[in-house]
Amino acid sequence: MQYSEYSCTNCDYIANHINYWGRFSYQCQCALIPVKWEAGWCSRCSSVQAVEVLPSENHIEMLRKEIANSSFSRSAQKPSLKSERLWFMNLKRSIALLVDRGRLINIEYSAIESELKEELGRQKILRRRNSGPRCLGCGSVEIFRMPVNQGRQESGLDYGFASNAEFHHPGCGGRIIGKNVGARLRRIPVHRIYNIEGKFLHEQECL
Repeated sequence: MQYSEYSCTNCDYIANHINYWGRFSYQCQCALIPVKWEAGWCSRCSSVQAVEVLPSENHIEMLRKEIANSSFSRSAQKPSLKSERLWFMNLKRSIALLVDRGRLINIEYSAIESELKEELGRQKILRRRNSGPRCLGCGSVEIFRMPVNQGRQESGLDYGFASNAEFHHPGCGGRIIGKNVGARLRRIPVHRIYNIEGKFLHEQECL
């Protein structure tokens, strides 16, 4: 796998996200709800860690608007794809490109729908939560989310660890800068389970 590495411009601090590569879930009765998280700084760990991102109405509304916009793009795409296919019916290469473009729109739409479904699930089970977001390593609430220079952060098993991050190193004065390391390492990801207050319960290998 590829991974992100973080180092300080003023001291010998260096860290990566490999130790927290895997999945995080809330245990809710018999169901597991994915934890939304990003890279952040934990004061107790004095290091970059995975930190919780709790659901918000603003984010849910943003996802709904993206789905509405994607739905419009999908409906607008159909006639143009059909006409362009007819126009280039003898150009197989162009046809393939048009089909791929349609697939990308469908994939993006499905991803946003899945994200909204998960966010609504988190909102439902965490509505009675008393504590703020926690470090998923030690459980501390003395954290802040890592700012990124631009764009969305990475998704998938290592969602939230952005290679374009840069922020002030607390207590040092230097800047911590994230970068993508091209090396690929083989490591079995771990599935960590938490209660609805974000406190660690147990872990298991990802299936």
